[in-house]
Amino acid sequence: MSVLFAIPLLAVNVPPMVDFPGHEAVIGLLLHAGDTTLVPQGLYTPNWGHPNQLQYMLGWLFGLLGGPTFGMKVVTVLGVSSILFGTGRLLSHLGKTPWA
Repeated sequence: MSVLFAIPLLAVNVPPMVDFPGHEAVIGLLLHAGDTTLVPQGLYTPNWGHPNQLQYMLGWLFGLLGGPTFGMKVVTVLGVSSILFGTGRLLSHLGKTPWA
């Protein structure tokens, strides 16, 4: 049910996120890793020791299906819906209605 609230993010070209283009660019670099026509060899090296690594891994996987913008949009929808789902579960655990 929480996915329904996040689906409008797919309807726009760029969701209202300040950092969306930066994350999209990282996913684009991952999709074109090793392509020397896009980026000179040795300019970028993957760094998997940061907080956003799951976002980039999932974005890369979904990006294989539809490009970096699609991959980042799907990851954003999953993130927003998981926050809403988790909040509902926490409220249920506390004995409150999950629709608060």
